[in-house]
Amino acid sequence: MRFRLLNVLNAARRHGSELLSEWWVAARTPKGVGWICFTMVWVSLMAIAAGHVQGTEAKRFDASTWMPTADARPVGDYFLSYDGRTRSARYVLEVLTPESLARRVSRASGFRVDPDAIAEARATPADYAGSGFDQGHLAPAADHLQDADAQLATFYLSNVAPQTPESNRGTWKQLEEHVRDLASECERAIVVTAPAYYSRDRPDIVVKLIGKSRVWVPTHFAKAVCLKRGNSIELRAWLVPNDLCDVSYDACEISVDEFESVVGIDVFAPLDDRTESQLERVRPMLLPVPE
Repeated sequence: MRFRLLNVLNAARRHGSELLSEWWVAARTPKGVGWICFTMVWVSLMAIAAGHVQGTEAKRFDASTWMPTADARPVGDYFLSYDGRTRSARYVLEVLTPESLARRVSRASGFRVDPDAIAEARATPADYAGSGFDQGHLAPAADHLQDADAQLATFYLSNVAPQTPESNRGTWKQLEEHVRDLASECERAIVVTAPAYYSRDRPDIVVKLIGKSRVWVPTHFAKAVCLKRGNSIELRAWLVPNDLCDVSYDACEISVDEFESVVGIDVFAPLDDRTESQLERVRPMLLPVPE
């Protein structure tokens, strides 16, 4: 048995050597060299596409460096900083590109409780029932139609705030569409959206609450955008009243400095103050809501 096994191994070794010799002779012909070069190029291209070429790695945009504060968490394809006091987000941050805005799935429906928000400080669908307010998206559902999971994540109640139907379906909707148009025409758009609770004329403002969870009703909704086009950067910001809103979003444009004053967060931290201040002030400075 042992003798037979040795004979088989020796025959296999000889056969393998003969095949190797034949391959080497064939490889040295012009046709063989061509096939080898084609194979190497093809394998290299596949490796590059997969991001596995030795000594390189697929570079992804690091959105974490653009967070206004450090307590934001990823939710689907956006980031959210939750405020248990208001039962809504302090802000949400999205990174939009022409590729990410490509529609691939249908819009979802049905708002749901955010499982990552603690039970004692979160909103429920019952809070909005009969309130007269829409569940106004902060990260719009239409921004996240690339896959079903990303779409469903926009329907967490942590990503909405009470919004009047007139604002949600009017000026605010038009602004969301405008921002998508801007993002589709640039390399990348960093979008920060936040509810605002303030009054320019009444520093003693009383915030309205709805539902058993006492969800805060914003007086305004704010949005700031950093648009990157090649080596240039453009900053835009808007503040839309949460009332019987019949004005154009153009009339609601403000500076990024005003956005920061109203919302109380510092956006686009990687930019220096000089770059950020290039956005012209279009309204008087607004006062933040006092504690």
